[in-house]
Amino acid sequence: MKYVSIDLETTGINPKNSSILEFGAVIDDLSNPLPLKKLPRFHGYIKEPNDVITGEYYALQMNQAIIKKIAKGKIDNKNIYTPYSILYHFYLFLQKHGYTTTKESKISIIPAGKNFDSFDRRFIEKLKDYKFYFNIAHRSIDPGPMYLEKDDDKVPDLKTCLKRAGINKKVAHNAIDDALDVVKLIRYKLL
Repeated sequence: MKYVSIDLETTGINPKNSSILEFGAVIDDLSNPLPLKKLPRFHGYIKEPNDVITGEYYALQMNQAIIKKIAKGKIDNKNIYTPYSILYHFYLFLQKHGYTTTKESKISIIPAGKNFDSFDRRFIEKLKDYKFYFNIAHRSIDPGPMYLEKDDDKVPDLKTCLKRAGINKKVAHNAIDDALDVVKLIRYKLL
């Protein structure tokens, strides 16, 4: 099964008053697994028009390194997008890596991500032209339930999942590394 692990870093948890700062995606195919280093990756930062962002204190503080990179222009211009162009470039990336379009010129994907359905999907659906480019399956692959243990009182977070898989690393809280960590967790359970 081919899927796309997607992770976003945002200025808050509510898409109505928060924005995407960073978009990361990794394509994996469980039927034909490539070495992790060879997996196709899409990574970009989103610069808001007029350099105005809104959000929530916690998220702004947590993502201050990303905000500084964007503000100081310390990012390669090919990785900077607007909220209006990010999905178009993601669409082109998917086409380049074997995804074909439907008769409506859309690309269908199976998404993966820690809390993708309850978090990332809501931000992606807010972006202009989302429905023009994509059919994102309504069910996603979330590694959280894969790492649930009988005494847990909630579904484990990414940090706990990594620990339970024997992957000793901190959660990076950057989009591309977190998307890759989801691939590692899925592979650990399914391959």
